[in-house]
Amino acid sequence: MSKTPREVLALAGMLGDQGWQVFSTRVRERIDTFTRELKDPSEARRAKLSDDHLRGEITALEWALSWPTSVVSTTLENDAETRDQEREEKLNDLRVRLGSTFPFAA
Repeated sequence: MSKTPREVLALAGMLGDQGWQVFSTRVRERIDTFTRELKDPSEARRAKLSDDHLRGEITALEWALSWPTSVVSTTLENDAETRDQEREEKLNDLRVRLGSTFPFAA
């Protein structure tokens, strides 16, 4: 049975969902729009939206797109490391009980 939290499994499911694909496409379009606006040096644009505001929007949206993938990846990597550690501990316990390294090479 998986030790991965239900919330992380839900995030993984969300990332594969068509709705996420549509959402992330729209968010990327918005990031592109903000990036184009940021490149406009006119005073009129700066009066409407400051450079700091646009940079903040871009950063927040990029984080919103990357966070679910980061959580899922980190959790799955940690789960794999934990399983490897547990497997090694079981092998070591078996070696101690057998009093040798047979059939395992040390």
